[in-house]
Formats: sequence, structure tokens, C-alpha cells
Amino acid sequence: MPMDQALQSAGLEDLADGRQVLAHFLARYRCRPRLWYLPPPAWVAGAATHALLPDIAVFAVDEMGKRNVCPIVFAQEPALPVGRRLLAEVAGLPHPARLELRVFDDSPLLGVAAEYGFATDRVQAGLRLELTGPSAPSVTTLAPGTGEVIAAAASPAGEELRDLYNACFGLALTLGDVERMRAHAAWDDRDIFVIRKQGRIVASLRLVLDVDGQGERYGLLRGLAVHPDWRRDSLAFLRELYWAAHRRLAEAGAGRCCLLVDRADERKGMVMRRLFARLGFVQDTLVYRLRQPAGNPPCG
Repeated sequence: MPMDQALQSAGLEDLADGRQVLAHFLARYRCRPRLWYLPPPAWVAGAATHALLPDIAVFAVDEMGKRNVCPIVFAQEPALPVGRRLLAEVAGLPHPARLELRVFDDSPLLGVAAEYGFATDRVQAGLRLELTGPSAPSVTTLAPGTGEVIAAAASPAGEELRDLYNACFGLALTLGDVERMRAHAAWDDRDIFVIRKQGRIVASLRLVLDVDGQGERYGLLRGLAVHPDWRRDSLAFLRELYWAAHRRLAEAGAGRCCLLVDRADERKGMVMRRLFARLGFVQDTLVYRLRQPAGNPPCG
């Protein structure tokens, strides 16, 4: 949707340009409950939009830089009547790739999204760790790693990250995809932690730092990857990577750390949940990723 049409349909002709629409959107988005399980505001602020309205945005690429998925983001979790209207409006637009909608297990949209062509693609457990207050982990809970194999990568090679992500996640990222991710304002090489063995990266973790509507800094653990050839060392590697990220969280003054764990592979998911439970994380939601095929399917 061209920006002038978006402004007109939204009744915001008085806003000067798309930057003001985005600023209006972000101010509301940062106040969303459980924001830390959703696309980070810093990513939303810099990602290319396919359509932008005061209440909803559709992005041209996903957070991994892939162009075959167009994420949908609501400024606020809508009530059911409003959600239906917004889904009908977005699902009726021509779009170049599959639409993706991320909703929580208590969202009213979960029960009606199928009417607009959406089906469940992934279900993830949202895990949370409070870093301040009575529930904050003790020093004994978070015993430091050895530091022998962990390093914050000043500038990991794009080819190394591409090969690791493709091997771990079954992706087909190109070097261009990785470079687009790294060029985004939300990416910071200081927050990429890697383990090297035999001259190559065999495990990595990316920490995304952002700020919510109350001004509180939080961290989201992304891209927890261990190369299949080194899976026997997964738990040791993940503990080392997490400890490095925890030090960075403390330096940044973050009050909360979160991550999403896939539930499709229950055995693998259970191992991850048990590991992070020992580190003090608790599960507080399920996140459903719903997708609609590319094109312009009939709407309910």
C-alpha cells in the first residue's frame, strides 16, 4: 500500500510523512504486554515495510532477512472485532510472500485466524528470567563459565554465520541474507557470542537488547545454534554462551532476559527448557506463529 493511501485510509492525512506514522506506531508498540517475545522495537523501526497503518504494519522481510515471509505486527493486541477487521484488511492486500502473524496462547485472534487463511506453522514456549528483585538468580545459580572457549565476536565472518545457521536450522540463507541482517540497526556484533573449535564457529548465541514503553531495558536470546557435528557438547556450549550473554545483560542494566524455544521437537525442546529452568527461567506463555500462503486468498 502506498504511504499516501495508508495515511488516507487511516485518517492520518495530517501526519507529515511515513516517519511520523512509524513513530506513532512504535510509541504504542513499546507498551505491548510481553513485548520481549515479539519483534524488537529496534527491528520494527528499521525494517522495510510493505504496508503501514497506525494499528498494524506488514514488513517486507522477516527478522532473519528472508524475503519469503512478511511478518504482521500489531501496535497493540486488538480486541476481537478490531482484530477481525485488521486481519481482513491485511489479508485482502496483495503481498509478495507468506504473511506471518505471531500471537500468544490467550489471544482471541488464535481462534479466528484460520478464517483468513492462516495456519499454525510453529509453536514456541516463551521463557523469562527476571534479573532484578526477589526472583533474580543467585550467584550460585549462575556459576560463571570457564571462559576458555567463549568469545564475543568483534566481527564474525558472514560466511561462518551463514553456514552455521543453515546447518542448525535447515535454512537456505545466502551471504546476502546475512549481510542484510547485519546491516540493520538492531544488529550489534558486540552481542554475538561464539564458540570456535578446529578453526570454525561451532556454536553461537545472539543477544538482542531493547527498551520497553516503561523505559526498562530487556534482552532476548536469539539464534542459539550448535552445529550438528558438535551436538554432544550442546549443553556445555549453551551454558558457556549464556554466561557470556548474562555478563553483557548486567553491563547493559537489563531487568529481564527472555527466549523462545520450539516445541515441535519435544525431546529437544524439553532439553532446552530443563537447561534454562536450572538457570532460573520460567515459562509464562506459548507463542503461535501463524502463516498464510503468498498471494491474495479469500477472507472470512
